[in-house]
Amino acid sequence: MPVLPGIFTHIRPLVAVGALVALALGVLVGVTVFSSLFGVVLIERAGISRCRELIRSRFAATTGRVLYVGYSIVTGLIVSAVASVIGAGLITSVLQAVVMIPALVFQIAVNLVTYAELRNRENRSVSTRTLAAELSFSPAMAVRATR
Repeated sequence: MPVLPGIFTHIRPLVAVGALVALALGVLVGVTVFSSLFGVVLIERAGISRCRELIRSRFAATTGRVLYVGYSIVTGLIVSAVASVIGAGLITSVLQAVVMIPALVFQIAVNLVTYAELRNRENRSVSTRTLAAELSFSPAMAVRATR
């Protein structure tokens, strides 16, 4: 029996290293996918591999911008915690709406700006008009957006 506790003392560093590797992979995948996924799917109608292509040369700057979006996640956690303490009701719903709607609008705006910046870094001829033309669903709207 004395051998068993000795085995567990050697496992702790391995678990810590494994947790750090998992965290690093989570940040890598999260930044790659969630920073440009909305633009890639809505505008380009492409997949996750296109997100990786866009992020490849601007990973550090994009990571900083995505961490800035972490504000909305933290805000959501705080509001949920306060709502659980207060209980369900009108005041809780109003508090959640007042705090979460601006946070979500901020998150969407940051994702859109990140996608536009990544596209421009990839191809300098891409501008707001180009993105608007790609987003339009009818040929008439695409012609008006490029004028």
